[in-house]
Amino acid sequence: MVNNELINKAIEYIFEHIDEKLTVDEVAQHCHMSKYHFSRLFKQEVGESLYSFIKHNRIALSAVNLKVYKEKSVTDVGLDCGYSASNYATVFKEQLKQSPVQFRQERCWSDGKVPHPFFDVEFGYLKSFDDYDKNITITQLPERKIYYRRFIGSYAELKKHWIQFMADNERFVTEETL
Repeated sequence: MVNNELINKAIEYIFEHIDEKLTVDEVAQHCHMSKYHFSRLFKQEVGESLYSFIKHNRIALSAVNLKVYKEKSVTDVGLDCGYSASNYATVFKEQLKQSPVQFRQERCWSDGKVPHPFFDVEFGYLKSFDDYDKNITITQLPERKIYYRRFIGSYAELKKHWIQFMADNERFVTEETL
């Protein structure tokens, strides 16, 4: 869990500029810190170096883009996420243990269903990404103050973190909260 406001500010900046060439100097400057102090603090809070964090988040973004933008070539998806044509497949395979082409061709799970991230394996299956898309609605909400925590880690741990987050913040759940 990342509690440091400056590191959260850095992570937000990284996600806003994930498709650009980012340097430690640039991100540290955005947070008004020296690159040396920022690098130590980032690694302490997040558990990995800034470069490693950017690298695995670019690959995660490219993995989503491979599934969503099927009309784009694998090379173009890699280029859009800040990789050169020569090293994208290598980095992708290093992190996800399969090539981008294999990942794109893979049909979800062997049974063709997409697991819902918040529920146990036996609950919440949707038949396809199209079914999932049909359940998404975009709504304009009134302006609100929000409370959040950023967790870094595996999506497999999402349910556990959500339950802990709700337990830790039970006092904030009232008739007026959403």
